[in-house]
Amino acid sequence: MSIVNLESPSGVRFRILANGSIERIEHADITLNTYVGSEVAGGPANVYLRRLDDRARGGVRHVALLGPRSPGTILLDADGFGAVGVWDDIEYRVALGLSATEPAWFWHVSLRNAGAAPARVDLVHVQDVSLAHYG
Repeated sequence: MSIVNLESPSGVRFRILANGSIERIEHADITLNTYVGSEVAGGPANVYLRRLDDRARGGVRHVALLGPRSPGTILLDADGFGAVGVWDDIEYRVALGLSATEPAWFWHVSLRNAGAAPARVDLVHVQDVSLAHYG
């Protein structure tokens, strides 16, 4: 299991596993996520792409853009974290941004419809908030 630690000048730390799962988010001695991510199950902290125009195929469908269930390629090194890929004719790029001046982070997502038909999509960010000491 390979872990990359990303830390902002403001003190926010992300521990990311090799498969793109967020193991832990911390600031000072406070853990910000309730559930620790794992190599097998990933974790609840993720960005989901939803296809809203698939009523003929069973309604709204979705996919996790990060972690072991992501259809894309995880981009992870000491300088950054993100993913690129294609799901159901939607090309996506997602990247984690850490604020230099505030204990905050941002998800930067770009989407492109590579299909012939119009697509109705949205994004859902899921975060399990803890705000407690790890122990």
